[in-house]
Amino acid sequence: MFGALRERFTARESPAAIEERILALLRKPETQWTDACRSKATKNREQSLAVLSTIDAALTPAQRNHLQRELTKLSQQLEAMTRS
Repeated sequence: MFGALRERFTARESPAAIEERILALLRKPETQWTDACRSKATKNREQSLAVLSTIDAALTPAQRNHLQRELTKLSQQLEAMTRS
């Protein structure tokens, strides 16, 4: 991203080409990840899922229902943001 922005200000590439690079990085940042970054992301995802599983197992049915309602609201808000 920094390289694309730097290019934007030094005008080595056309503004349209730089804009496309920046948009591609924003849309699919994982395309620029190194193997180490991919490995770390996978490990973090596995750890996050383990923590969520532990939390879920400790919830009462009422707590789980409340959490599901809150997550649904959040999902709807994020969905609306992607449309605007």
